[in-house]
Amino acid sequence: MGDSDTPSAQQGLRAPAIGLGLMDVTPDVRQAMNLTPDQRGALVESVNPDRTASASGIQPGDIIVAVNQAPVRNARQADQAIAQAGKSGKKSVLLLVERGDAQMFVAVPFANG
Repeated sequence: MGDSDTPSAQQGLRAPAIGLGLMDVTPDVRQAMNLTPDQRGALVESVNPDRTASASGIQPGDIIVAVNQAPVRNARQADQAIAQAGKSGKKSVLLLVERGDAQMFVAVPFANG
């Protein structure tokens, strides 16, 4: 519902098939969410309820810290890693997600078509 304000100019390799809207973990985000100063990753800003990320349990406010067991420092790296996994023919992508004080692996399937 609010995806029309995301211009494609900034998005090189976007992976809309799983339905995540990501943003960088900035100093303001760290402060607002009481995160450590060295927290890195991609903050899940929005989750499309009609896509596989939602069905897999990813929620706004989650922080993706690794994609297919490779650390990501920001939203661009996460987007690129997810897109690369999709291009390589994998059926799903493995995300390491931080939610509060917990970390969990979540396998998110790619949508067919």
